[in-house]
Amino acid sequence: MKGRQAARMIYFLISMARLGAVQAPVEVAKLKVEMGLPRTTLARWIAEARSQGLVEVRGEGRVKKVEFTKKGRELLRKISEELQLAFEEMESPVEITGVVFSGMGEGAYYVSRSGYKREFLRLLGYEPFPGTLNLRIASSRDLEAIRRWKVSSTPVMVPAFREGGRTFGAVRVYRVSIPGFQQPVHAIYAERRHYSDDVLELISPENLREALKLKDGDPLVVRLEPQQPNRD
Repeated sequence: MKGRQAARMIYFLISMARLGAVQAPVEVAKLKVEMGLPRTTLARWIAEARSQGLVEVRGEGRVKKVEFTKKGRELLRKISEELQLAFEEMESPVEITGVVFSGMGEGAYYVSRSGYKREFLRLLGYEPFPGTLNLRIASSRDLEAIRRWKVSSTPVMVPAFREGGRTFGAVRVYRVSIPGFQQPVHAIYAERRHYSDDVLELISPENLREALKLKDGDPLVVRLEPQQPNRD
């Protein structure tokens, strides 16, 4: 589902839930009143939901009822969880641990592009050292913490740009910190990212490897900080 169709389905499923459809089927007539839709429009929405396996229609004649399928309940639960995360503020930073590893040198190339450097300086207040510190996250608990942190955070967005005849994609930037290290540190997620979700790429004004005396295989604790509004 995309765009308007997704928005319709979310509104439709939430309206069903408000009428108690999580516990028992609800009458189509009551759903029509709840949603304030014409009969033909509601019929079309119900047909869309049925075609996606989200609901079933029961009853005959004038009294028809609509109920969630297992798939519909699971989608509603997922929507509820994601909304809760989106509005949930982190009361304190969460710490995760990653293991340092060497990349292919792509971080240095991309961070050194003038378009990125200009926007990093404008949005973050500094030009990063030309390179990223790569951390591999092995713990499933830490991976889940990162996922929740990203869902509940609003990143700084570095826009895409063209340079030297090619397009460089947008980058999402999240504020993090390293215990005992006073310089600013950020995690970056490029639109055209080559790494999987178990890798955290860090930037800072300093060479983090040298400043923290790190080598491949060393563990590093990183704090996932609550995010602040963009600096525009």
